[in-house]
Amino acid sequence: MLDLLDVFVEADRLTNFTHFFTHSGTKEVRSRETLRPLILLGLFAEGTNTGIKRVAKANTRYSYDELLYVRKHYFSVEALRNANGAVVNKILALRNPQLWGDENFPSQMMNALLPLIAASLL
Repeated sequence: MLDLLDVFVEADRLTNFTHFFTHSGTKEVRSRETLRPLILLGLFAEGTNTGIKRVAKANTRYSYDELLYVRKHYFSVEALRNANGAVVNKILALRNPQLWGDENFPSQMMNALLPLIAASLL
């Protein structure tokens, strides 16, 4: 079985999309390596509608307060849009058009889904 978190980690390894999630204030106190798993867990929690409380309870390393802090200070519509664009662009660069057909389909689908994802975070 393929773990969805493994897919997130691999997508970030290929695209470094987590670097789009920057602090809403003027300075970042935590290192990017410390933030990376918190951003990925936060995206997983929001994207699967699991919620950060359940994700915090399911692991022993990261607390609810840490996940909430990252969601409040690092998640934004702009960051989600840029991260989504990086992943979609990588998929388009790697995919085989003979297998997958029209090159515009993934971006059209993600453009339709992005407002729904953004609305759930606000």
